[in-house]
Amino acid sequence: PPPSPPPSPPLSPPPLTTLVGIGSLVSESSAARSFSFCNFRIGEVRGWRRTFSQANWVNTAHGWGSAARGTTAALAMVRCDADFVSRVALLDVNAEELPGFYEREAGYSIVTTDYCEGRGPEGGAARRGVALMCAACADDAEADTLWAPGGAMERHCAGSEYVAAWMRSSLRPLWPPAGAHLLPAPGYLRLCAAAHRRAGLLDHFLDSTLLHDGVTTLRA
Repeated sequence: PPPSPPPSPPLSPPPLTTLVGIGSLVSESSAARSFSFCNFRIGEVRGWRRTFSQANWVNTAHGWGSAARGTTAALAMVRCDADFVSRVALLDVNAEELPGFYEREAGYSIVTTDYCEGRGPEGGAARRGVALMCAACADDAEADTLWAPGGAMERHCAGSEYVAAWMRSSLRPLWPPAGAHLLPAPGYLRLCAAAHRRAGLLDHFLDSTLLHDGVTTLRA
């Protein structure tokens, strides 16, 4: 009989993309409502800081905040001193789950950033990598360009009815200028605080997160 063919090599697992969680994505249960993920853990990013800088209509739709009172703000990451450390959640997803992440984060600028996790024997980071993260847009014009049909962000979930509806419903300004009256949505803030408490990050969240003025911390 002819010789048997050699066994096929084992299939390589699909590549994974790491996501940074800064607000509600620090909650595993909240993240799981939008996409499947694995290897939830805590890590660090440098040169970025949480700020309540996005006026988010979802907070009013859920009764978590009030547009009339200016209490609609959601979190985004903004650039800061290169040595500043933000402790964040890290989640790994496969390519099929990425559209769910982009849909959930409509209106943001999704950027890549370096991260580290764990500590080696000499106190340095044990593992490093690159992840996707929600950053603030400079203004509404940038957000509209990124999320218009065919825009750099919309292409990751092309034709999404949810994204189109989200942008139509967005408060204006979506990204208020510095000095505008914008405060955290109380209900959203409670959800984020609870998520950070469960992750062991509450003190860091209170001490490092800034209000829209870019100066005042939550703790203050």
